[in-house]
Amino acid sequence: MLMEPNCILLGKTSINDSFTVRICDKNNINGIEVLFDQLKISGLKYLIYDEIKKYINNDDYNDLNLWKADIAFGDKLKDLTEEQICKDSEQLVPITHFKKYFPDQDAVDKSLIFVQVPATKLERKRKNTEVETTSEKKRRWAVNSALMRDDRHLFYYSEPEGNDELSSMIWKGEYVALYGARVSGKSTRVQRIRELLKDEGLNCIYVTFEHVTMETSELFWTTLGSALVRDVKPNIDTDDFKFSSVLNINSARDFIGAFGKDNCRNLNVVLFIDEFDKLYEADQAVITSCLETFHGIKNSKYNYAIQSIVAIGTFSILHLKSERTSTSPFNVNEPYQNPNFTFDQVKTLYKAFGDEYNFTIDPEIIKDIYTRTSGYVKIHVKSKSKIHFSYNSVI
Repeated sequence: MLMEPNCILLGKTSINDSFTVRICDKNNINGIEVLFDQLKISGLKYLIYDEIKKYINNDDYNDLNLWKADIAFGDKLKDLTEEQICKDSEQLVPITHFKKYFPDQDAVDKSLIFVQVPATKLERKRKNTEVETTSEKKRRWAVNSALMRDDRHLFYYSEPEGNDELSSMIWKGEYVALYGARVSGKSTRVQRIRELLKDEGLNCIYVTFEHVTMETSELFWTTLGSALVRDVKPNIDTDDFKFSSVLNINSARDFIGAFGKDNCRNLNVVLFIDEFDKLYEADQAVITSCLETFHGIKNSKYNYAIQSIVAIGTFSILHLKSERTSTSPFNVNEPYQNPNFTFDQVKTLYKAFGDEYNFTIDPEIIKDIYTRTSGYVKIHVKSKSKIHFSYNSVI
């Protein structure tokens, strides 16, 4: 079977800018052979990405969003906004099979697939909302992305409280469920605790399930392995690590072998996994493979270099379970809830902000904001005379 769907980048104004991708009986999806009947929209994303990657500023095909529209849209591109196109089109769901949307060649011929590419990788979690300043020297408020050590001087930053408790749980070898609302500073906390643990002699690896494909168990472990490689290279001395074993993770067995003590001399590894709640998007085979693998390592710690695994996500991660067992590998009875800002932290942040813009915020306003939001606010600054407070998150 051979199909060639018509595709076009969202924002293009001429059908002459369209292109096609080849769908065959057997398709190479990120190094894995996928039969046509098994091909899902996430696989279509990869094929499209492979076609356009040289023209876009993005290196993760999972970031693409796809919409199916009538081919007649091609004649109206100059007159339609991107919002109108998306509103009148059907968004393609990554876990749905390709043939559900395109059962035959006729359906392909009558359709046009719009491809949306996020503007920057920083927008992966959601569009960053930052303070608009009149000077590049002024610090900014940031949300939706973790603050790294080298960037903290650019932002209004408060040292997260509660790190001692989290550090203690990790040193005890617990498998920690770190949960909190979205845009509540979880990732920033993890980057900070990672620095502290590294200074104490632990070897920390950070990955996010945003970079992991959930379609099949094989794709899950292969893409997780790739994510591990990207973080291990700059952060762990590979003289103490049989690095080739990490380069070849394609299954749960490979993952287990990579972190066996025979492969990790003198290493105590802490594995941080962000966006863990994305596992809900996977089928039960993937969920079972992941959770049972972690459970097995936890139950025989003496055979492995993994000191602790920290799952980071929303409240829903506390309820993730395998269909074959009701027991989570993580300590969901005593999870770690990401703390809100204290009142003193909020006062300090607003004082720094006021000092930088040469005005004073009434303490009662700060108190009211803290009372209403428990420490989550955002500020938009158009100029010194136009300041807008709205209830959301600081970091």
